[in-house]
Amino acid sequence: PGSPEPCNMPEKILNGYRVEEIKNEMYDIVEQARYRCNSGYMMSETWKGDIGWCRSDRTFELPYCVDPKDWYTIEFELVPGTSKMDNAGRAKARHNYADGSSGDWYAGCDDHFNGPAAGAICRSMGFRHGKQVTADKKMKPIEDIPFGMTNVFCYHDDTLMMSPSCNGDEYGQMGWPLCAPEEQIAIQCFDDMWKVDVGFKMVQRSGKMFCPTQVMKKEKSTDCDSALIPLL
Repeated sequence: PGSPEPCNMPEKILNGYRVEEIKNEMYDIVEQARYRCNSGYMMSETWKGDIGWCRSDRTFELPYCVDPKDWYTIEFELVPGTSKMDNAGRAKARHNYADGSSGDWYAGCDDHFNGPAAGAICRSMGFRHGKQVTADKKMKPIEDIPFGMTNVFCYHDDTLMMSPSCNGDEYGQMGWPLCAPEEQIAIQCFDDMWKVDVGFKMVQRSGKMFCPTQVMKKEKSTDCDSALIPLL
């Protein structure tokens, strides 16, 4: 395959402007850019801070700048209950504002929730990836917390929830169905997409020698009888 095409990063963003182009050293092309806000505005950052980039499908992920009275970030926490799943739980959120104040905690309804949105929430908490999970009996709904958002989803799995490519509708708007506590969003966060370690040992079955494999996936061991490799 040939080298990728230059990104042609836009010179301007909402209430801001480009200050630096960042080149891919391997191909000597522009693939990212750094941005600043016009005077009097505050930046809503991407996962990479003030850096914007373009994807292979030619869509952009860009920071944008807003009036301080309209600026906020979304803080997330996981509530695992008594579940023993690593870095997993029901997600609760609240808004933090430019004046240092914070809103009340709320839960999200899982209607139309998807994997990229789980990733966006997890990246907000310092992880690289995330996925939606079916809450087990030990991951009980968070008590005494209202629903605040519904129809939470993202189109790309490389963003934060503040991205324009993510959606969240205020819960309780006319036309959206009501949600039961069991429908609180449940996710699991992680950094590595796969962790696989394969080991071999010789065994004899029905007079033939085999190498059964033992696969370590996400640090959980599984003996794979279907993966028997005969020695001819």
